[in-house]
Amino acid sequence: MIERLANLDRRFIFLLLVLCISYGLLFPKPLKISIDPPVKAAYDTISQLQPGDKVILSFDYGPSVMPELQPAALAILRHCFMKKADVILMTLWNEGLPMMSDAIASVAIPMGEKVNQDYVDLGFKWGGVTGSSVIEGLGSDIKSVFPNTNGGSPYDRVPLLKGVKNFKDIKLLISFTAGNPGVDEYIQYANARYHLPIVGVVTKVTAPKEFPFLNSGQLSGLVAGLVGGAEYEELIDHPGFGLAGLFALSTAQVTIILFILAANVLQFFAGRKKSK
Repeated sequence: MIERLANLDRRFIFLLLVLCISYGLLFPKPLKISIDPPVKAAYDTISQLQPGDKVILSFDYGPSVMPELQPAALAILRHCFMKKADVILMTLWNEGLPMMSDAIASVAIPMGEKVNQDYVDLGFKWGGVTGSSVIEGLGSDIKSVFPNTNGGSPYDRVPLLKGVKNFKDIKLLISFTAGNPGVDEYIQYANARYHLPIVGVVTKVTAPKEFPFLNSGQLSGLVAGLVGGAEYEELIDHPGFGLAGLFALSTAQVTIILFILAANVLQFFAGRKKSK
């Protein structure tokens, strides 16, 4: 019996992990999670927005990190709408276009927000590997960078953009970043030069290098990875894929730990059997 268990087909283990993760995603259970101070700082910054404040959300990531960053993006977009802020969506990555479309379909439309009145999709503009030409252009004249919206509406005919000329008319910039150009370039050009407050949403692996900017005040908040997204969902009291994904990962990790413990127990008894 011990030998049969010790030689268990690994495909059975993989299948069990798939079932555990699927269960976690389909039937998530409430988790008690603590909120990291950087995430709370991001939440507090957005909570200070007043109705009509203009906020730029820059979706600078692609499908490869969508499971990690999209939960935070959806939660933050929802929070901005809850505060009645005017949301301006854009991206420095061509891969960011479907990320924005998904956010609009998942949050803006279900919440009844109206395009060009409550939010505007400016689309994609390439600004080089650093994005500097676009970011600096936004700092001086947004219309020169985006003469039309992603839907083809002329800049001057968009009600939400009336009176919006440059970064001086923007209250906050939120950068969802998976690489360059992204939050680092926004800090360099938008914050350092134009003193525009920035909230960063980054992958977990790149978060450590952003903490010096957070400590210096150049970032007003930092949300890292799926865990950060789950924490933000908790803060706005709207569970989504972040909390579900966190529960699924927790379920899978517990399963792996149980397999490791079982393997050690089997190894112990197998060793005793051989020594007899």
